[in-house]
Amino acid sequence: MKASIEKTIVSVIVTTYNRKGLLKETIDSILNQTFRKFELIVVDDGSTDNTKSILDTFEDPRIQYIYTANWGGPARPRNIGINKAKGEYIAFCDDDDIWYPNKLDCQLRELRNSSYGLCFTNFDYINEDGMKLEKKHKIKKRYLNPTFNNFILGGGGICNSSVMIIRDVINTVGLLKEDSQLIAVEDFQYWARILKKYKACCVNKVLVSYRINSPNSIQVITDTNWLKKEVYLLNSINSLVKIDKIIYYIKFFKLIALYRIAKVRHRV
Repeated sequence: MKASIEKTIVSVIVTTYNRKGLLKETIDSILNQTFRKFELIVVDDGSTDNTKSILDTFEDPRIQYIYTANWGGPARPRNIGINKAKGEYIAFCDDDDIWYPNKLDCQLRELRNSSYGLCFTNFDYINEDGMKLEKKHKIKKRYLNPTFNNFILGGGGICNSSVMIIRDVINTVGLLKEDSQLIAVEDFQYWARILKKYKACCVNKVLVSYRINSPNSIQVITDTNWLKKEVYLLNSINSLVKIDKIIYYIKFFKLIALYRIAKVRHRV
């Protein structure tokens, strides 16, 4: 499955770990893109479920499969994929999410001949069985072109599986931070680092299906580990790209307030 593509324009990076049952659907959705000139790099973070057997069912020359020792999160395998990538644009997809067929086309039209460094899209939700949920994801107007400050304060709803980045941006900003304490939030830190230097845009169309496998959000927020991780994330961003003091303290006290409100609601 060695990629032999003349002038690859987009490199798609999928990191995976023990998702043999869902990975094929994800890969199918990527291979079925209307835009065809891309390579697909699947980086396996030490799976023990014979994930490679799924990759062996594909004969598409655009696919590269890389097996690595388990690191425990997506940052290191994602960086391995970035270092292998040949494309002018880098796109990410989680190993259980699904792309709509015109995703790459829509984002390339937005990024080409523009001053944006990062592009993301809207998304819908699917459950573990792939059924669409009624839950809607709405991106507020101020997040369609998020700034560093409003991203820090509000999050902005950037879904990893919807992101496309210009390669030169990565060359400037660097790779994801490989920090075990940032597992599950490493993408937020990365988007913040990019937004400190570059403008971003949203294609406000549903082009990704995001699979929900997580607990109720209030239950998560009531866990003190959630608060510790969010504060650690905030401080890690501040140490790398410096957050304005007012923005920092607004965010800090907002996290405390969210935690306390969630605790009260959970008790009721």
